[in-house]
Amino acid sequence: MAIYEYDTAQGAVTAFYQTISTNSRAGYYEAFLGHEGMLNISETTSPWNGIYREKWVSADKWNPWSKAGYIKEIEVEEDDEESASDGVLLKVKPSPPPPQYEILVTMDKPVHQPHLENFFNSIRGKEKLNCPAEVGYQTAVSVLKVNEAIESGKKLIFKPEDFIV
Repeated sequence: MAIYEYDTAQGAVTAFYQTISTNSRAGYYEAFLGHEGMLNISETTSPWNGIYREKWVSADKWNPWSKAGYIKEIEVEEDDEESASDGVLLKVKPSPPPPQYEILVTMDKPVHQPHLENFFNSIRGKEKLNCPAEVGYQTAVSVLKVNEAIESGKKLIFKPEDFIV
């Protein structure tokens, strides 16, 4: 696991990257956790894809995405269990799950096909690359520097010159 810390104009951001030998139980996906919700996505249509809204965030804030057809709230039956004490001093219950939304945007192509189409179309002058070489290089530096951190057993501080080709 590698932990990244970034200073941004909006404040500090922490990210981590973890690689575990996967199996059919966990699959593969990327998770984005924010203060208003969480997004799980994978290049494939998978049961792990989904968006979860924090309960304290108004559903009205998410309605524009529902109306645009990108997401749909998954209706979950509420627990009708009585909250009366009926003589019990302490009742332990699991935390209720956050509201979940289904991602309605799907891809009907093999997972790498859009990348290849973009590459060939950029060579033909029809599009610009979605990920220019400079961005790919910067990404590779961030990922490969993890090996240096492991070998030294230390936290690494990136310098701007680390990202220059």
